[in-house]
Amino acid sequence: MSLKKWVLVGGLFLMFLAVAFFLLKPTPPPPIKLPNPNGYDDLVKAGQMIVGQRPDCNFKNSECIEEWKTFFEKNSEALQLVRVGLSRESRVPLDRVSSNLAVFKVLAEILQSEGNVAVEENRLDDAIVSYLDVIRLSEQIRGGSIIDAFVSGAIESMGMKPLQEIAEKMTVDQRRRAIKTLVEVHSKRASFDEVMAMERIYADKTYTLSEKFSEIRYYFTMRAVERKLEAKIKYRQARNEVLLVDLAVRNYQAEKSHPPKTLAELVPEYLPFLPKDIFSGNDFVYLSQSNSFTLYGVGPDGKDDGGKPIVMRGDVWPGDILPNTGF
Repeated sequence: MSLKKWVLVGGLFLMFLAVAFFLLKPTPPPPIKLPNPNGYDDLVKAGQMIVGQRPDCNFKNSECIEEWKTFFEKNSEALQLVRVGLSRESRVPLDRVSSNLAVFKVLAEILQSEGNVAVEENRLDDAIVSYLDVIRLSEQIRGGSIIDAFVSGAIESMGMKPLQEIAEKMTVDQRRRAIKTLVEVHSKRASFDEVMAMERIYADKTYTLSEKFSEIRYYFTMRAVERKLEAKIKYRQARNEVLLVDLAVRNYQAEKSHPPKTLAELVPEYLPFLPKDIFSGNDFVYLSQSNSFTLYGVGPDGKDDGGKPIVMRGDVWPGDILPNTGF
């Protein structure tokens, strides 16, 4: 067969694939109606109100603390609006998906810095509020595309890591408040299927014909990409639920002078439900002694590595998910 005929056959084959792809791929569900008022709009507006340079300094330095406090004072109105936005239901409008992520990153850094300043000034109550607000902020990027889901996870880590670092210092009541917020965030968390559904809606509404055609070439590797995304979303859920259980165990131990013998003893007094390890389908691994305990999840590899911290290396993540690792 001549070269021209091969080119013609190849072109027809690609056209056939294009038609089949767009006719046979799953029809995305209709968009979810945006809340009114939408907390997302408040947060974007608050981010646009921020003025001044954010201090770049060590929080252990008293001058740094004063610089941040001056910054917070200058932006008090914007920070008040942030709290308004966090108090409202929020969804990303499809016509603005991924376009305001930089604003959310800035707000997350400011809220985290609020918490850091409070820790240095021994205002643990205020620090907990700020770190929990970072976590709540991450869930306000709900209903967006894949990139929104990735940024949401990064922002959540900015609140979870310092919250875990002060978990041992918290009082029972402080941990109870943290548990309450984390449970609320858990109930709003976007699933992998929801993220992919919104990605399809976004692509159908915004991609040009050439971009949609390029998507066909991408389709053959999509399954592998989806598996990686699903693993990361599950990893995020598991690491946060391990911390949730860890806080509850600490409260049990503080009140009863010993850790629970089993995790089931936490429900319902210390937890409204007992999270399952999403990677094993079982309870998290839990070993109790007279005055201490060990808690972890098996991690994406599905193997119990005896509590050895996970190592995120390429596509293989050996090790277990502990309350203080993986953020």
